Amino acid sequence: MGMKLVQTNFSSGEIGPLMDMRHDTGAYANGARRLRNVSVLNQGGITRRPGTEYLATLNGRARLIPFEFSSTEQYIFAFGDQRLDVYSTAGALVQSITSCPWTTSILFSMTYSQAADVMILCSPQMATQVIRRTSSTTFSRTAFVFTPAVNNELIYPVSYTHLTLPTICSV
Repeated sequence: MGMKLVQTNFSSGEIGPLMDMRHDTGAYANGARRLRNVSVLNQGGITRRPGTEYLATLNGRARLIPFEFSSTEQYIFAFGDQRLDVYSTAGALVQSITSCPWTTSILFSMTYSQAADVMILCSPQMATQVIRRTSSTTFSRTAFVFTPAVNNELIYPVSYTHLTLPTICSV
């Protein structure tokens, strides 16, 4: 009859199949082959991950993206078919923007970057878009405007504080 061991330390998290025969390492002793629906605690133990909380009913299929203006002002963007619904983290609808250039077919392939009060959205199927927080309850959407600079016939994009367009979009 085999001996059962109780494992109380998972500080190494999941270990891959290449570690199967590495009994000599601390990672092997403090890891697990598979951890699902748990969070590893700093102390080595594990706890069940928090569940999903119902906040609001969306207007059809949507992609949810967080928008963090500050540690006290956070929003949830629900990108839907030609619309953007902005929700508070409590689930209250803050604002809806309609007539947007994206469709459900490109929602999950759009790339984005956000810094301070600006989010830039990119996709090969639409013009680059800028979403700007103008107050705690209002947002605006505009097409990204490039500033032309003649240098070997290249056009250089505008830079937004820490955010430079080529890092998130291929133009």
